[in-house]
Amino acid sequence: MLSLSSGCLSSLTGDANVTVPSGNSTPTAESTPEPTRGEAAALSVSETIDDVEYVPENETVKIVTGYRHTNHEAVKNGSKPEREPMYDEIPWKQWATTECASVAGTAVHDMLTDKFGDNHGVSVGVTSQYGDDPSLSVAHTILYNRDGEQISETSVGFDRLVEVTPREVTATVTLDGRTATRTIPAWVEYSKMHQT
Repeated sequence: MLSLSSGCLSSLTGDANVTVPSGNSTPTAESTPEPTRGEAAALSVSETIDDVEYVPENETVKIVTGYRHTNHEAVKNGSKPEREPMYDEIPWKQWATTECASVAGTAVHDMLTDKFGDNHGVSVGVTSQYGDDPSLSVAHTILYNRDGEQISETSVGFDRLVEVTPREVTATVTLDGRTATRTIPAWVEYSKMHQT
């Protein structure tokens, strides 16, 4: 899941649509909203990608998968590391689907930031939990500390988030003159997270 959020959420557990009891109380029958498709008008977004390379001979995209030291011995002696990229190639269709979903997620996150400011606390990610194709997960999250006390909550209410989240985003990516378009549905989820 690609997640676009700010802040630190280390050592967390949680699931969407799960009620976390506070303190030593027993779980309640508190209902939480079911994942709901966004209700706002669909968005369209386009982006030209220039940080990867299309390989027409085998219809793949060459991506950086990591870096390796080229001066390991010098680093041992205190020199600054020099690195070179390691590459892999993935099929064009797979890359295009993933990249369109990423571009769509960024567009929704940016739209929410424009509407609610930088500290809205909404995370936007890419998920496959609603089928084989990627979907966007727009999360209203409540965070509890180890004692079960609520310490933060997304500043935008769940219902308002459903209202302003687009039903879907049609994303078009262009790479080396080749174009792909995918329509990515957006779901608003209610999540309670508990620090461990």
